[in-house]
Amino acid sequence: MIIEGGRCMDWQEFIYRFLVNYEEFLFHYKGLRLNVSYVSENSTAIAYGNNQVGYLRKLYSSPIEFLNDRVFDGKTLEEIWSELE
Repeated sequence: MIIEGGRCMDWQEFIYRFLVNYEEFLFHYKGLRLNVSYVSENSTAIAYGNNQVGYLRKLYSSPIEFLNDRVFDGKTLEEIWSELE
C-alpha cells in the first residue's frame, strides 16, 4: 500500500483510478520521483528519476504495456507497490 494525502491506497484502487478515472500519480521510490500519466487509451507516459541522476522519460502504446514493463530494477510497478512512498 501507499500513503496518499495521509491515507492508504491499495493496488486495486490505484488501477481503478488510473485506468477508469485517468488520474495522474506522483510517487517516490528509493529516492527517485515517479510520475505516471494516463495520456489516452493509446498512450501512457512515465518520468522516473531525480535531479542528481536525471530522468527516464518513456511513452507506452497503452496503459497495460506500462503496467507490464519491468522498468523499476527489473520489476513492475505492482511488484514494487509496497515500497512506494
